[in-house]
Amino acid sequence: MSFRDDIENVTRLFLPWEELAGKNILITGATGLIGSCLVNILMSRKNRDYCVFAMGRNALRMDWNEVIVKD
Repeated sequence: MSFRDDIENVTRLFLPWEELAGKNILITGATGLIGSCLVNILMSRKNRDYCVFAMGRNALRMDWNEVIVKD
């Protein structure tokens, strides 16, 4: 099982995703382990209707190639 498989599995969990509808979500610490995973999870949701803003202390550590984006 890969990292991407784990992310996809989380997005399929029965969670109250509808409560995020129309929200702006700020993730601080997005260059860290937990923050980057959270950004990947939120961005990989299909039919997302919320905005994700990611903030971290070190822009060089943010690997945008690792962020999963599906529309």
